[in-house]
Amino acid sequence: MIFLTTTAPDVDEELLNRCIVLTVNEEREQTRAIHQKQREAQTLEGMWAQEEREAIVNLHRNAQRLLRPLRVVNEHVREQTFPDAMIRMRRDHQKFLTLVQAIALLHQHQREIKTSTRKGKTRNTSRPRWTM
Repeated sequence: MIFLTTTAPDVDEELLNRCIVLTVNEEREQTRAIHQKQREAQTLEGMWAQEEREAIVNLHRNAQRLLRPLRVVNEHVREQTFPDAMIRMRRDHQKFLTLVQAIALLHQHQREIKTSTRKGKTRNTSRPRWTM
C-alpha cells in the first residue's frame, strides 16, 4: 500500500493507473464546517462525543475479530461487466473485484458459508449476494 499526498494539480498518469484517487473538498464552506467541528470538540458535548466515538471504534474492532478468514467465491463474476475503453480499466477492474470480495467477507455472518472439496482438500467459502 502507498499513501501519497500532493498539492500538484497533475499526478503522473502511471501512478493514477495504479491507485484509487481521493480528493479533498477545498471550498470555503468546507473549511467553515471543519472550523465548526474543531470548536465543538472543545465543548463538554464534544468531549462526550469523543468518548462515544472511542466506544464505537472499540465495538467495530471487536466485530472484526469475529470474522473468519474465508475465501470469497463470486458465482456471478461471469455475468458482470466493467468499462473497457481505457487501459487503466485493467487495474480498476481488479480493484472493483477486490471491493466485492471485501464486502462479502465483512457480511459473512449474513451469508451462507459453503464447503468445497477437491482432491481431498476442503475449503470454506463465503459468497456475495446480488440484487440487481
